[in-house]
Amino acid sequence: MWKLALISLAVVLSTVQGHNLGVQSWNRMLAEIMQTAKSGTCEAGACFVRTEDNGIIGLKTGDDYIEGCTVYRCTQARVEVITINCPENIVCADNQKTIMYPGGCCVQCEAQKTDIGVFTEWEEWTQCTATCGGGRRARKRECIIDVSAGSVECTGTLLEAQDCNTQKCPVPCRWEYGEYEECSATCGDGIKLRFPKILQPPQNGGEPCPPFVEAGVSDEAPCNVIPCGVPCQWRYEEFGACTKTCGGGTKTRFPVIRTPAQHGGDCPQHVTNRVPDIETCNTQPCPIPCDWEWGEYGDCTVTCGGGTQTRVPRIITPAQHGGHCPQHVIDGVPETTTCNTATCPPTCPNPGENNCLINGVYKCIHDPDKDCIEGDNCELVYNPDQKDMDRDGVGDACDNCKFYSNPNQENSDDDETGNECDADDDNDGVVDQNDNCQTVSNMNQVNSDRDNFGDACDNCPRTVNNNQADVDKDGVGNACDNCRFYKNPEQNPSDPVTHGARCTTRPQRPIGMEEYEDEDDNMKSLAADILEKLMQFVLE
Repeated sequence: MWKLALISLAVVLSTVQGHNLGVQSWNRMLAEIMQTAKSGTCEAGACFVRTEDNGIIGLKTGDDYIEGCTVYRCTQARVEVITINCPENIVCADNQKTIMYPGGCCVQCEAQKTDIGVFTEWEEWTQCTATCGGGRRARKRECIIDVSAGSVECTGTLLEAQDCNTQKCPVPCRWEYGEYEECSATCGDGIKLRFPKILQPPQNGGEPCPPFVEAGVSDEAPCNVIPCGVPCQWRYEEFGACTKTCGGGTKTRFPVIRTPAQHGGDCPQHVTNRVPDIETCNTQPCPIPCDWEWGEYGDCTVTCGGGTQTRVPRIITPAQHGGHCPQHVIDGVPETTTCNTATCPPTCPNPGENNCLINGVYKCIHDPDKDCIEGDNCELVYNPDQKDMDRDGVGDACDNCKFYSNPNQENSDDDETGNECDADDDNDGVVDQNDNCQTVSNMNQVNSDRDNFGDACDNCPRTVNNNQADVDKDGVGNACDNCRFYKNPEQNPSDPVTHGARCTTRPQRPIGMEEYEDEDDNMKSLAADILEKLMQFVLE
């Protein structure tokens, strides 16, 4: 079947590509195809198309086979069927008429010259490739081209193929003897039997099986005809010494023949070859000494003039099963070495300065903690590594809250923990999230005006003032200030109804005032304060 597929593939390729084959070309092509078929090779991605006369055409990926108005296209080892759509109206020149060419699909204008070649008669069918079971046969014809008449190629196939001798082939009986069964005796005169078995019954009139095969008659043969012998007698020697004293060793003993085999008797192979018997021994764990190393050297005691630095041993893996570990490692005895032996530079002239080696040059800098760090983030505590985990500019060595940014180091209760880390900033026993005055101790949480601020830190404890506004910044909130635009923390009254003494000689709302009195030097800009007070006035 695959041979005819290869032949058909070659013919279709020659037709689609527009090549006209002469007799010699046809013979050469047929020889090449048959050689390929004999070698058993076939191009991957092939498709097969059954033609209208039940022929088989082989295509390779990307090739087309045209039959009438249908195009069979081989795409990725599958056939795509495409129908050719013909134009409805054909307009030809005055001296032309419409014509349907043999094997064509659509009506065309008749060519001015004979532009289609002429086929010869079909040759005889080739001999069928099989006498039974289905073979293939083919026939061919040639294309005659009249170059002088302007003809180019024939329209149609040069080769046809069809099935032949499709009747089933006779299949003879196939049989064979099975394996011999076990001998009837181990020595003396024994026999062994084997039986025939049918591998393939006859089919389609094939040769039948022999009668003894059909009947299952056995075949026998002698076996174990030698005299029966005595098996040898043997024993093991004593075990030898263990190969290890701990951790799992082995001990070995060998077999010894006491009485040799007689009259062809057998002796175990491992006894004859003295194969040793091996057992494990001393499987208890071996002592393992500790694994240790020296740690890194610490900082030198001085930066110059000769100091010392130490390192201590550390155990990586403890000793096991009675193993040894050096005593100095167990005791953590340190090892000391000299360091910074260079001569110290001259002493700096100003108090609080230190002569430090910075970028290869000695330089006197303000360095109270003697760590030779310019721009030290913790001036009073030695911290050469300048660690600052919360990145607030205050080094970890002196930061009262290392993990949360608190550059101002607020600490309302003056303990060791800054407000950012202290759950109770004022240390009054009330945690911050429940404290109505977090920075001033107020254990009883009195809040007379019931606003958001306890009396201990409320700038107007008897009057509700949630925003704690204080325009004149005198510590008295606007809500209860008797002169809110001028500082009067003492709140001395002048008019018992409305105003304090500071407001009796000044405008109540100093918008656009020409003179301004700044008594505590905290207000640095008149314009800024006026704007602030204007905004507060609008809010009120």
